[in-house]
Amino acid sequence: GSAQFGYFAAAKTRPELYVVETFYDRGHRGKRTDVITIYDKATLNPTGEIVLPGGKRAQTLTEQGAFQLSSDERYAYVFNFTPASSVTVVDLEKRKIVGDVDIPGCVHAFALKGGGFASLCGNGGVVSTKLDENGKQVGQTMSAPFNDIDNEPMFTRPAIIGGVGYFPTYHGKIQEIDFNGDEAVGSL
Repeated sequence: GSAQFGYFAAAKTRPELYVVETFYDRGHRGKRTDVITIYDKATLNPTGEIVLPGGKRAQTLTEQGAFQLSSDERYAYVFNFTPASSVTVVDLEKRKIVGDVDIPGCVHAFALKGGGFASLCGNGGVVSTKLDENGKQVGQTMSAPFNDIDNEPMFTRPAIIGGVGYFPTYHGKIQEIDFNGDEAVGSL
């Protein structure tokens, strides 16, 4: 189970499952607390939690890009929307918040194989955020627009196969974004 608007991620290399969830001290109102709850894969018992700062986690329907593990599974990326958009980077080994990365005009965090994450942007491009070995932001690169937002917008719920995201568009086409490098690459 999970509390309100829970997002789930299963580690492949760790014996853990992760759920990002929101609790209110009066059920659906009152003081808000956002956490990543950590579960043991074998017993499904909770083994810990990491409290997320600021009550800013995006509360949307389940979205793959709203909560992802880094390609090496050391970090978790939690999408925030307050309405400013950002991503909280969480060190899963040390069980602590590393920091927030601003992604103005963009949404979600899709893990890049080369480290860091990519976010979809309102201009039809994608921004790639590079992180150092401590999970701190060391750069951001914006791609040229490749998605025609006005005439052929894509849904933000892809199938990701072999590190390539396949995003359906409103008119039934498939928009590919390759997440296998240091930067995301969208096809025209």
